[in-house]
Amino acid sequence: MIVSFETSALRALCASLDAAERELGADDARSLNTILSDIEALDTANEFLELAMDDARVLSSNAIEVAVGREHRAILVPVGVRYRIQPDGSPDWSTVRYLKLTALPPRR
Repeated sequence: MIVSFETSALRALCASLDAAERELGADDARSLNTILSDIEALDTANEFLELAMDDARVLSSNAIEVAVGREHRAILVPVGVRYRIQPDGSPDWSTVRYLKLTALPPRR
């Protein structure tokens, strides 16, 4: 899969382990790095959801929320036009090959 970023600041944070460690802490930065590597190594969002079964869930807004370490979570949305929409309006995650990281908020 391919991951894009909502903002250039978010892209810069994810591109630099040092920056991520300063912003998120060392453990969460390493977790984020692992999550992004896993996503890029897989073919579809459904494969990622299966891999991260205990840490990821689909939100009602058709986004994926995944735990990033102990303190943060990543919000990812499908992007592009090549994925299918199911009759209920949700993405067919087995056809999603592009995700956009939109936020890294603290866990609730």
